[in-house]
Amino acid sequence: MEPGVQIRLHKLTKRQYLLVFFAFFAAFALTVVIGAVSHQVLSSVKEPLDAGWSMEHSNSSDSITFSGESHVGWTLFSQQLWLKCILQNHFYSNGDKYRVLKFLLQVRSLEGQNSMGVWQRIYPNLDELSHQRELHCEKFCSPFTVVHLGKVSHTRYRVNFVLDDVSDPLIVDNATLEWQFYSPEFTQMEIWSQFVFLILTFVTAYQYFRYLKPYKMTNWCLEQRWLSVLLVQLILFNNPFFPLRFLIPQTWGEHFFEVLFKSTFICTVLLFWLCTLHSITVTSRKFLTFYLPKLVTVALVWLSSLTVLSWEEYNLLSDPSYQTHLDTSAFAAWKIILFVSIGLYSFFLCYVTIRAFQGAQSPVDLRLKFFSSLMFIVVVILGTLLVIHVGVKGLQPSFVSSPVLIYKSAAEFLALIGVLNYYIYTLAFVYSPLMSSMEDPELKSNSSFQMLYNIDGEEETIYSDSGFDQDEEFAK
Repeated sequence: MEPGVQIRLHKLTKRQYLLVFFAFFAAFALTVVIGAVSHQVLSSVKEPLDAGWSMEHSNSSDSITFSGESHVGWTLFSQQLWLKCILQNHFYSNGDKYRVLKFLLQVRSLEGQNSMGVWQRIYPNLDELSHQRELHCEKFCSPFTVVHLGKVSHTRYRVNFVLDDVSDPLIVDNATLEWQFYSPEFTQMEIWSQFVFLILTFVTAYQYFRYLKPYKMTNWCLEQRWLSVLLVQLILFNNPFFPLRFLIPQTWGEHFFEVLFKSTFICTVLLFWLCTLHSITVTSRKFLTFYLPKLVTVALVWLSSLTVLSWEEYNLLSDPSYQTHLDTSAFAAWKIILFVSIGLYSFFLCYVTIRAFQGAQSPVDLRLKFFSSLMFIVVVILGTLLVIHVGVKGLQPSFVSSPVLIYKSAAEFLALIGVLNYYIYTLAFVYSPLMSSMEDPELKSNSSFQMLYNIDGEEETIYSDSGFDQDEEFAK
């Protein structure tokens, strides 16, 4: 049997132990402050009807036709583009304060102007697509999205759309068109921030694997094995392919792979928490009884989140006026599966955490307390970000269709990627082996220390019941 790998956590003094948490919070706070002083995520430009747009009421049918073009030049850094329409209630000034307006939205043509000044038709089969809309009108009707482009590939756009079968055409007295798009300054910040975290992850992974290189993988503890996987996935989470979306033509693949990388990493972290906490009280880690229930639970979260987050982008490839709340039968089902799977996972995590503290013994108290404390901090931060990001609108069918809910601020974006990166960096530091332990004769002769870190056999527990005099004194 090879000697075990002594982790840095067992050599930390009380002051160093607190400094680890202080460094985590300091780095996270600095990242949020940088995001708070950065540019806003979305920019908007409003264009009234007299600024190059036309509105025509049809005499033969209850329909209203709008046509016009944007007067702002877009760049690839605009990322996505929304055209929203705000109708004005004609009867509001006559004392009729509230009305409901129903109609069919049909985008007849959508053209883009390239860098050479040539107008090109983007979607060839728009005449076959129409969607029902229902607006609540007071002085102004609630804004509705006419067109949503998943990628800005032209400098200007020309749109012609019709409100057909309008329930009350006389209600529309005036209208305002609003273009919403990603701020180019935010896009640049997004590129640089992901690049910085990518470099930091490469450096952390290199140092981590360099420290573990002298040891056989069979002697790595459970956390060290999981971290070797998480560090590789963290590189993909920081999306090294993000700049490619500004270089290649419009495709769904770039967005899908970004959602895939982020969903896979987060779900791997969820699986890592379950396996680590449950292994404290379980001596047999066979696949069918130990890993399979956790894999099924996390797989439901992974599949449903991947579907929900990529559903609209996929449909926008063929229909720029598509919104998720128009496809309630299928999309709502996946959203229910997502909520149920998250609830099931939360129950499972609480169960294994309680069992871990009930069955923990003094040799593993330090590792359990550190692991659970840092996990709790990350869960609280992510939960807070989720409430800020979604709010009560998360229960509505269209909670991912509104551009405002993508990121409300740059601070929210940096907080999300920052907390997950700093979490893995902290774990890599405390679970990395000490260089001095490679030639430590006491380590080679300490059978109880070997038993602690020997996780190769399925019959053995991850933590031993004897030894660790130094850790017991530190725990006291």
